[in-house]
Amino acid sequence: MPTVMTRSCSDCPYGTARVVGEGATGARLLILGEAPGADEVREGRPFRGRAGQNLDLLLVEAGVARDQVWVTNVVACRPFRLLDGTALARQVGNVNPSGAAMKACAQGLDAELEAVDPDAMVAVGVVSASRLYRKCVTLKDVNGRVGSYLAGDRTIPFLATYHPSPLSVNRAKGRRELIRAALERAWNLSPSDGQGHMEPP
Repeated sequence: MPTVMTRSCSDCPYGTARVVGEGATGARLLILGEAPGADEVREGRPFRGRAGQNLDLLLVEAGVARDQVWVTNVVACRPFRLLDGTALARQVGNVNPSGAAMKACAQGLDAELEAVDPDAMVAVGVVSASRLYRKCVTLKDVNGRVGSYLAGDRTIPFLATYHPSPLSVNRAKGRRELIRAALERAWNLSPSDGQGHMEPP
């Protein structure tokens, strides 16, 4: 059974069931997604359903030991589209988390990253990539490039790439290979590889 880490959040506009990070104690690699989807909420675990299946296959293809991976998301609750700032629209599909939700979850996520203390991270999706870069980025610009994130007193190297959801993987030819390559490269990073890579190109 994987280790599960709770996340204490406040002032979140969603306030739905939390899906917290899980994985191996002392994980070598941390994978940061964007937000839970319907499958994750239903099972109460991150990266389930078809996106999780894709990720598991890509990890195998990249030579990554699944028992040395921690998976979590930028926000712990499934985002909903807000109507007039208060009412929740019916959930038709996945939407990106709001700035307010990311801010509410920021302290909890930072504590989680510091506690897991991985050798390296992979941000999958533009939301998680922007979160680690601390600025808006595009995956076209940063995919496969090494960045670094300060967690506590440590600088952790990371790579950003596309999300393993079927919609993302099937959108463009070669995208699956880009994700696999990023996972493989991150698996072989050492903590010192993040030094001097604070900004995206």
